[in-house]
Amino acid sequence: LGHRQYGIEEREDDLYEAFKNVIDDMIERDVDVVLHSGDLFQNPKPQIKAILAAKEGFEKLKKHNIPVYAIAGNHDIMRKSGTKIPHELFIDDNFHVLTTRKNHVVVNGEVFIAGLPFLQRSEEKVIERLLEQIQEASQGYKYKILMLHGGLEKFNEGTFEYEFSNKALPEGFDYFAMGHIHQKLTGDFKGAEVAYAGSIER
Repeated sequence: LGHRQYGIEEREDDLYEAFKNVIDDMIERDVDVVLHSGDLFQNPKPQIKAILAAKEGFEKLKKHNIPVYAIAGNHDIMRKSGTKIPHELFIDDNFHVLTTRKNHVVVNGEVFIAGLPFLQRSEEKVIERLLEQIQEASQGYKYKILMLHGGLEKFNEGTFEYEFSNKALPEGFDYFAMGHIHQKLTGDFKGAEVAYAGSIER
């Protein structure tokens, strides 16, 4: 939200319209939960118009009792220690943000949802430690979902740098909800489905 492709206001508005349509579609389909794997905004200091579009969409989901679990992408994060992410504007009992400190929740006693914000490849040791902690915490739950923002080695064909090596992703998960690559990519990996949803507006 807030991306003005080619500097054209109409293209920015196209994204707001696409976001509204996606929200309406999720409500119509009566989805159980929404997972957002990062890059909610074009930059970490979004303009008011973008914030209001997001707020309106999340309030609609709340009205229909559809919870949202989100992580921050590289577009959402300022590279300055101690700064906040714009997602914090929406946190309530329906909108949840997973962070390096609070990286998982359990829904209905059986669905384990974990997530990490964007971490650079140079933080590989930190990533490995956090993913090991998540794998340990996930034991015993019926369904396990992991949200990550970054390139996965499996999908790297020399076209982009990856943040997650194949060995880094933990075993025993059912679904990896990925962000960062703005195109739709799906596949099977370690017995789970891996999916990059891509952009809502192409």
